[in-house]
Amino acid sequence: MSDAPPPAPPGDDLPPEQILLSRRAAWILTVGFLLLLAVPPLMDGLTGRVRGLVSAVSGKGSRQPIAERLRDYDAGVASAAFTESPRQLTQQILTEFLNKGNDRVLTGRDGWLFYRPEIRALTGYGPLQPEPHSVSRDPSLLDWEAPLEPIKEFASQLKARGVALWLVPVPMKPGIYPEKLTGRPATGPVRHVAAAAFFRKLGEAGLPVHDLAPELWQAKTGDAALGPVYLKDDTHWTSRGMVVAAGSLARRIRQEPWWSVPPGPAWEITQESSVAGHGDLVEKLGLRDPDQWAPPRAEVLQVVTPPTGSAALADRESPVVVIGDSFVNIFDDPGLGFGRSHGGRSQAGLAWHLAAALGMPLDVHAVNGDGASGVRHWLAQRGESVVRSKKLVIWVIAERDLFLSRSVAKANQVAWERVTFAPDPPAGSPTPAGTAGPIVVEAEAVEKSEQPDPRRANYENALYTVQYRIVKTLSGPPVSGDIEVVHWHFKKRELQPAAAVEAGRSYRLSLEPWAAQEALQPINRAELGEAQPVWWSATAEPLP
Repeated sequence: MSDAPPPAPPGDDLPPEQILLSRRAAWILTVGFLLLLAVPPLMDGLTGRVRGLVSAVSGKGSRQPIAERLRDYDAGVASAAFTESPRQLTQQILTEFLNKGNDRVLTGRDGWLFYRPEIRALTGYGPLQPEPHSVSRDPSLLDWEAPLEPIKEFASQLKARGVALWLVPVPMKPGIYPEKLTGRPATGPVRHVAAAAFFRKLGEAGLPVHDLAPELWQAKTGDAALGPVYLKDDTHWTSRGMVVAAGSLARRIRQEPWWSVPPGPAWEITQESSVAGHGDLVEKLGLRDPDQWAPPRAEVLQVVTPPTGSAALADRESPVVVIGDSFVNIFDDPGLGFGRSHGGRSQAGLAWHLAAALGMPLDVHAVNGDGASGVRHWLAQRGESVVRSKKLVIWVIAERDLFLSRSVAKANQVAWERVTFAPDPPAGSPTPAGTAGPIVVEAEAVEKSEQPDPRRANYENALYTVQYRIVKTLSGPPVSGDIEVVHWHFKKRELQPAAAVEAGRSYRLSLEPWAAQEALQPINRAELGEAQPVWWSATAEPLP
């Protein structure tokens, strides 16, 4: 018998099994695997876009014309989430290395940024020369009215009630700092070619125009020691420029024959640094890393404190009314940036400084982006007795809005609507301001205002308005009929749950008086009509 080991089973000496693929087959499988990973989010995005297209075409419950709804839809597709990162990276490279802006922002010299609609407002057709237009391209433009006649009519309406109106256009930043855009010095403020004629026509109609451009241009000579009068990376003026404007207005008011306010205790003004950040033009650039392009900075706030025991700024009984837009709210509304660290109102805006210079509180209503029509509607709806008790209405508005041609104005949601002054409310009519706690109702959504794409809107926070038909009151004093309710649209450009209200559906609402929502008043708000909304509801809970 042999001692040799038994032979190995067949096959043990074979090499391990291998699967060999050609380079072409490997590429096909790799691409297929990546497509499998990408299909779910792409399908989800496509489904959302299809739903958005159906909604844009149907426009159920929306007052927005179909052309505008389709433009918003198109803008939404262009700014879809899966395109955002590549777009931001591309913009970062273009801005950092080539000093290039985008369709909303123009880059200037020494880190200065300019808002493109302001350039168009300086160089376009303006308010007096009709803009050539093809009706077949956009028929809705025929409904847009130039500002001259609505402004003259508003002044006439106030004059008939014994109230004076001053128009205070805030000069455009490229008009005060043209050298930061063109590199060429100018001898005075740069204006639209029709500016002198436009302001003259308003003056001939009895409407004084308080022109701030000469004083801001003169103040600019002190920039080297005191800093500029406009923010380098923002559409608005600096605190210094704003204080110059407040002083100019106060001096003129004190010359009015009716002025009889005796000198009182001085309003205290202290300085503190704002929260560090970037201006609104940096946000409009859409950079991937704004801090890499320019470090965030703080602005010096001139904080106003009324004398002890005196009224606060907003005194609805004051004979002087200030209405306006974000030029009134900047440095006061934290939503515009450069606010105080505690996040509340800063008491450092234009109206505060005007009140301090006059030594008296003011009746103030300013809404971001709504200086053309919304603030006039607010004043006109307050009732005859309230309006007739006023001496002066100071209307502060971005000069840009006055000189945009109709196509650019429509694209930037600037409308010059006629306003109707409301009579006094009936004696003893109930007011929501007297309600204690929220009123909970079941209501059906009937119609809602337009809702611009948050990624393309001019402001990072926005509200909108919905008309509801009350079904029943669930708790609190009874509410009936049709009501208008303000909801959140987006915060920090993020859509809020209440933005999803659909016409025809029923919702559970917790109603609170809109007039009591002081912190929300300056926020940009889409409206349904002339009447001011009465109610606010933070949520809209869908009902089955």
